[in-house]
Amino acid sequence: LPAYRSFRLSRIIKPDAVHKLPSTKTLWRETWSFLWQYRIKMLQFVAIYTVTYLVLVKGISSFSLDTAELKTELQEVFSGNSGAILTFLTLYASLMSSLASSSSELTNYFQLTVTIIFSLAFIWLVRKLHLRNAKVSVKDSFYQGMRPLIQFLTVGLMIVLQLIPLVIGGALYISIQSSALAVTDWEQISITVLAILGLVLSTYLIAGSVFAIYIVTLPDTTPMVALRSSMRLLRIHRWMVMRRMFAFFIGLLVLGFVLVFPFIMWLPTFAEYAFFVMACASFAVLHTFMYKLYRSML
Repeated sequence: LPAYRSFRLSRIIKPDAVHKLPSTKTLWRETWSFLWQYRIKMLQFVAIYTVTYLVLVKGISSFSLDTAELKTELQEVFSGNSGAILTFLTLYASLMSSLASSSSELTNYFQLTVTIIFSLAFIWLVRKLHLRNAKVSVKDSFYQGMRPLIQFLTVGLMIVLQLIPLVIGGALYISIQSSALAVTDWEQISITVLAILGLVLSTYLIAGSVFAIYIVTLPDTTPMVALRSSMRLLRIHRWMVMRRMFAFFIGLLVLGFVLVFPFIMWLPTFAEYAFFVMACASFAVLHTFMYKLYRSML
């Protein structure tokens, strides 16, 4: 692959000239086509994931958000057409926060454990379904997909360590702002620039390692090999991949809002239950999209 050389002028490397990636629209279409093609297995997997998440993380009796009452209170605060939009956006944000909220450290542990186990199982299932004439079942994904658990955890730890620049920059910014140590405009600008640089550096590092979680699940692949392979795979297309991922997350949020809107509008009592099921289903959509994006890089 072509590469830039430090402190030397060179022509701009056009990623499409090296390897043209499919558009976000194409990846979206391929994702939904794949999910529909194997809809029975996907429904089975999502059902198991939903029940497991409900029992171990969410809790059967933890649906405590009174969406109907909250909707009435918000409608009293906001009025007019713009007020209706703000009401629905606020309710949607409340539903998202209720999904991520946890009551104890044990719940956080279960949430992390469930996410790791089901991610490994789903990646194995999606990879096998991409093979022609592959006869696999959802049960096999849990039996055989757990083999690279240690490698997967190691890669996840390395990705978490790449957040250190962001954490340091954010901690410095918050501590200095809260203690009023930055008084002059130059001091304010300097600490803001430092925090932004930490964000950019962490984003740059994670963008190069994002596919390592899929590569490390290949047979006989060590974590360092997976990380180096991901970095090499994304050396030219790093920001293009980030743009597609960003567009996907925005589209997923918009799709979730459109699907939950009828419940907020006419059945607010069941809005939290419907949003919970949609959020669990988005787990399969997310991993399928990312795997499709990963395969398009090969």
